[in-house]
Amino acid sequence: MKIRNYLVILSLLLPALTRIYGQELKSSTYGFSIGILGKHTQWSTGSSFFQGLNEAAPSAWGFGARIGYGFTEKLEVSLAYSKANHLNSDLKNDWSAYSSQMVLLNLRINFGATLKPVRLYLEGGAGQSMLKMDPVYLPDDFYTQQYLLKLSGLAVNAGAGLLYYPMRNLAIDLGFFGRFGQYNNITASGIEYDPGEKTDFQFLTTQLGITYYLQ
Repeated sequence: MKIRNYLVILSLLLPALTRIYGQELKSSTYGFSIGILGKHTQWSTGSSFFQGLNEAAPSAWGFGARIGYGFTEKLEVSLAYSKANHLNSDLKNDWSAYSSQMVLLNLRINFGATLKPVRLYLEGGAGQSMLKMDPVYLPDDFYTQQYLLKLSGLAVNAGAGLLYYPMRNLAIDLGFFGRFGQYNNITASGIEYDPGEKTDFQFLTTQLGITYYLQ
């Protein structure tokens, strides 16, 4: 009789306990994740080599994707790719290409508890920055010939953001980042080119994305 009473009580409490547990676990950054993002980026340089090219269209909208793995709820690594098109309405008639790309390997430190739907994070990493401009004119031939200019170099990434979880394994990701470095590999229409000076870059980027955690 007592066993039967215990079973009745347990059957009554089990749904309530299940609901409580489900309410407590609001977020998770553990395990594999995939995400897509949109971004707004603005770039600048202190190099005179660009002859104000960055000022023609310094800001741009872009898109990207990332894959990540959370070793714990605090520590996460990710590989991210993004691209932005800097061609605006003023440049489309004269330019055929003006774009920037980033490939970054990042380490993210997540703050907050799984009991909360909002988590903050700090992120840092490094990778490759690529810039493509077509056509450009170079001083070597007195600015008379057009070239396809491609630049690439090491980029350092640092930033912070927040995650909002409408569901435990689905997060809306808002982040703010600075990406800095120097282009040390430059080609003009496929031929290696030396500008004779440092070609530094700085990108200030705001990202908004959605990340799904495969749990």
